[in-house]
Amino acid sequence: MVTSGMLRALDPDERRALFAHERAHLLGHDHWWLLTAQFSAAVNPLLSRLPATVDYLLERAADEHAAEVVGERRLAARALAKAGLAVLRQSPTEIGLSRGLALGYGTSAVSARVAALLDPPPRFRRSAVVLLAVAAAVVLGCAIDAGQDVERLFELAMLGPR
Repeated sequence: MVTSGMLRALDPDERRALFAHERAHLLGHDHWWLLTAQFSAAVNPLLSRLPATVDYLLERAADEHAAEVVGERRLAARALAKAGLAVLRQSPTEIGLSRGLALGYGTSAVSARVAALLDPPPRFRRSAVVLLAVAAAVVLGCAIDAGQDVERLFELAMLGPR
């Protein structure tokens, strides 16, 4: 969500970064990821910190996308900082119900996100991708094996005692 206060606070290049950030949320269908995390936390209280973590990571991914689109990490960081300040300066009546929906611009994570944008871009780690693929294969294998075990148990149960 973009507020009128954000648009007034940003110059044209910064607005381009802001819109690239918001477009990244739309292209990535981030609302579904966040909804899934919130549902998971509602079902399993041990996952109560998951929605905040997913929200932060989605914001960081959108920040990186915006920096890539505008071609300058410092510009994206400046746009993020100014948009965050603009949200904090607006009165609740100006923003209406959207204060909490301003896609993380008014949260405390803004300073960490700006700092991350001022650092060099994150490196692609092939080992992490390989590890994730192996873990997914192991989980899939376990699920298939468990399904076969359950099928055998049902077959034994259908035979019943003799």
